[in-house]
Amino acid sequence: MLTLYPLDGPSITIPLPGLPKNFSPVAFSSDGRAIYIFTPEGITKVELQSMRLVTVGGSLGFASVWYLADSPQSTKAFGSGAFGGHCGAFEIDSSSGSFRELRTGAYSQCRGLGEALAGPVSPDGRRMLSHQGNELKVLNLESDVAYSLGTGLTQGRWSPDGWRTAAWGAGRIVVIDADNASHRKDLGKCCDGLAAWSPDSKYLLITKSEFRCSLSLFFDSLQVLDVDTGKRTVIKSSRCSTGGWVGWIDRRLATFRRKNRCRETRRAGR
Repeated sequence: MLTLYPLDGPSITIPLPGLPKNFSPVAFSSDGRAIYIFTPEGITKVELQSMRLVTVGGSLGFASVWYLADSPQSTKAFGSGAFGGHCGAFEIDSSSGSFRELRTGAYSQCRGLGEALAGPVSPDGRRMLSHQGNELKVLNLESDVAYSLGTGLTQGRWSPDGWRTAAWGAGRIVVIDADNASHRKDLGKCCDGLAAWSPDSKYLLITKSEFRCSLSLFFDSLQVLDVDTGKRTVIKSSRCSTGGWVGWIDRRLATFRRKNRCRETRRAGR
């Protein structure tokens, strides 16, 4: 099941028919109209409006996929995972079905307990985030040159336009210029382990625990964070009901689903 939390109005729960039993979610598409899942047979794209499942060419042979980002300008996707007996970054092209390992130098190995040094790859496939201990770094995949984003930061995500990085750790979240790490904006208290960029790269979706949720099954609610102004907006329909994997979908798709639900209700009442 997929639950949609509109910025206004009640939540909407829709079924996801035809999904295999053993799968793990990997990413939302850059346009917010699909999700990517990983199975032993490779990566599958679930197109949310038509509920069509499409196998992504070039994705066979992975032991696991940790991060994936599709390119808004091409049919390529970039990510990191385990393949060929080691870990690293990769490029796949759904149109040609090709796979290419990206150069990751000293950062190509796995750490213990399955935790990888290889992190999210930028939408252009040129850079990768990696974390080691209490430090987050950016690695240039073409030159193997790395620079630090700072200590205390343990996770990060590239904006879909590739211009900025959202990084968080030690209870804070910052947005950092992708080309100049000294240009950064502290956006205050952070999320509980997750931050996801909107398709237009203007907002971050973060999960925050709320005291009012202490007696419910889930402790988190969703907040929308404007990266330019720092303004935060709680999505009321998500209060005390979110847990696990979240991301953005296209607003028009949510409207489409809401209209479909209303039509189905009218048909059922006749």
